[in-house]
Amino acid sequence: MPLSTYVSWIKRPARDWSLSHVDRTEILRVEKYLRSLFRLDTIKIEARPTKKDSVEVMVGDEFIGVIFKDTEDGETTYHFEMAILEMDLPPAAAVLKKP
Repeated sequence: MPLSTYVSWIKRPARDWSLSHVDRTEILRVEKYLRSLFRLDTIKIEARPTKKDSVEVMVGDEFIGVIFKDTEDGETTYHFEMAILEMDLPPAAAVLKKP
């Protein structure tokens, strides 16, 4: 399978997921977890105006991704999806320089 097909496949929630409503308490818990994990207090999680099964992840005022809630077989997981645009990356020469 070509890499582009694989990347496209892993970015989408599987069709058999049971996507569920994300409530305020869950938003605060996941936000606290991400702030601790990334050691970044400017991470904010906000409800989406038209979607109830996911929330937006922000760093300051910049949108960085979406978290989907999945409840299946009595277990709940949160799937974080973040797209990185090639144009936002530093030039290759800047990262390949030897110190």
